[in-house]
Amino acid sequence: MIAILGISHKSAPVSVRELYAFDEQEKITFADRIKSILQLEGIVILSTCNRTEIYFNTRLENKSEVYRLITDELMKFKKIVSDNLQNFYFYTRGGAVEQLFKVSSGLESLVIGEEQILGQVKEAFRYAQTNKLTDCIISRLFIKAIEAGKRVRTETQLNKGAASVSYAAVELCHEIFPDLQNRTIMVIGAGQTGDLILQCMLKKNHPAFFIANRTFSRAAELAEKYSGSAIELSAIESYIPECDLIITATSSKEHLITRDMAEKAMISRKQSTQVFIDLSVPSNIAESVNEIENVHYYGVDDLKAVVIKNVERRKSAIDHSMEIISEVQDEFMEWLDIQNLTPTIILIKENLKNIQQTELESFKKFRKIKEHELIEQYSEHISEKYTQMFIKKLKQVTKNGKKPEYIKMINDLFE
Repeated sequence: MIAILGISHKSAPVSVRELYAFDEQEKITFADRIKSILQLEGIVILSTCNRTEIYFNTRLENKSEVYRLITDELMKFKKIVSDNLQNFYFYTRGGAVEQLFKVSSGLESLVIGEEQILGQVKEAFRYAQTNKLTDCIISRLFIKAIEAGKRVRTETQLNKGAASVSYAAVELCHEIFPDLQNRTIMVIGAGQTGDLILQCMLKKNHPAFFIANRTFSRAAELAEKYSGSAIELSAIESYIPECDLIITATSSKEHLITRDMAEKAMISRKQSTQVFIDLSVPSNIAESVNEIENVHYYGVDDLKAVVIKNVERRKSAIDHSMEIISEVQDEFMEWLDIQNLTPTIILIKENLKNIQQTELESFKKFRKIKEHELIEQYSEHISEKYTQMFIKKLKQVTKNGKKPEYIKMINDLFE
């Protein structure tokens, strides 16, 4: 039985979620710990800042028992006494499959359609495979989940258009300067937003850039990380004329760039177009720079309007995304049902082969030696013929494995 126990940003605050985060070694240790208790065939643990989800295939069939065992062992493993079970969700069979497919497609993300989650699902699966924690069922499940995620991203609008102010800023930069790799950029602020902007902006090309920060060591750290140049915050005015694009993202409560600075820079630049993007609240750039010829200013509110429009577009793609997920899920569930027949098919083959061998030995006692080879060929042929006939009827009667009660009866029949 396929099942999932999970906790995410939808069910718990970060103060609770972080209690159940797994590092790489903990994944292996926990899997080893519960393998015999839950009669596990395979397991993959997905642990990110927004979720911890344990996907597993167990030989146990009682849902209540499986839930009790997995939650008990998780609490013991994490040494958690408080009862946070109300923050968890638990799905089995088709519900578990749908959950993973929605996660890999970005439908369960904090920002709908975000890109990172598919890579995180791939990495969790790869890690489990490398450490021999998967079986054919879990492997097939994750392969189809990755397929669903890719199809949603290519066939729908779910991840089109920036859904955060930072991403909107980066998209705007590419829109204004299609030749961004030939431009010079200054990022003021080396915190999480500044880091994210550089990371996204440098993904496909590598423009020259300066980075300034109140704490110079942090600016130097990011400059080294992305192969740029760190400058002192007090020196930014002298670098503004060199830059086609200036982005601010700091917690400063005063303007770091004034209209006067921008006007002087335009004289040095001989009126060449210059863009200022202010992601700071309160603003770090005087909005009046927008009044200068060939200078363009974009503040947080401008970018938020773009984000709201994109988010609405993403939401409109949910139905199409779910159609794709449903299609891939049906393919997987059909495959899974057929796997239920495998033990029965093996049993039929072994049973008929044993009968054939026993009867052949008895039959040969009454025939000439030279006839044995032909007799053996024929007996193997007729055994295979009967096996194929039984298997064909088996699939019809059990609806390709969808009727487990019939499978049990046939297993009893061929024992």
